[in-house]
Amino acid sequence: MRYPTVALMTIILASGTIVANGLRGAGPEPETNDRATDREALAEGTISIISSFPPDGYIDPRDPGGGQGMDEITLTFDGGTSGLTTLDFSITVTDGTAPTIVGLAPSGNDITLSLDGPIPSWAWTTFTHNASGTSTRIGFLPGDCNGSGRTNGIDALRFFDGVFGCWDPPFPELPLEFFLDINGSGTINPLDFTRWRQGVLGLIGPRPWYDETLPE
Repeated sequence: MRYPTVALMTIILASGTIVANGLRGAGPEPETNDRATDREALAEGTISIISSFPPDGYIDPRDPGGGQGMDEITLTFDGGTSGLTTLDFSITVTDGTAPTIVGLAPSGNDITLSLDGPIPSWAWTTFTHNASGTSTRIGFLPGDCNGSGRTNGIDALRFFDGVFGCWDPPFPELPLEFFLDINGSGTINPLDFTRWRQGVLGLIGPRPWYDETLPE
């Protein structure tokens, strides 16, 4: 059956099909999920990093031997993250070689960056969202239990203060293991202080830990 031109256009438009200059074609279905909203926000450059886990400024005090060290970070934005890709981030370090992002796991306003290895020790590592310029900086300084940016005798005092519940760490939202689990076993015990002492005396690893600082 042949429809008159006007009737044909009416049927097509009513069915949601686009007609332009006599050509007919199905238009794209509108995005209705969170990803559409995230993409719009990304296009406008409106999302920024507002927090992270571990938090900005945290210093990992663990022994870097055996490949220990942070190999992922979760960034929290002020908008959805499902439209982000690895190209949206850059990683810089103050010393050593920057790790590479090998995986992304977005979840709402959070996104977890998985790395191809731990961040370099005796250095700051900065994770930057390129579009907004916002960033999070994490340090890795073996033996720096109190997060001061220098490994010295005060860290030994803070270790025992922490064990006996007499010290509030710089980031109270983090478990105490983030500051005192020097050997990376997952628990705090006498072996952690033994490892700290060995590192400070230069009995393990490539260099003594004592009086080392993080370069800016």
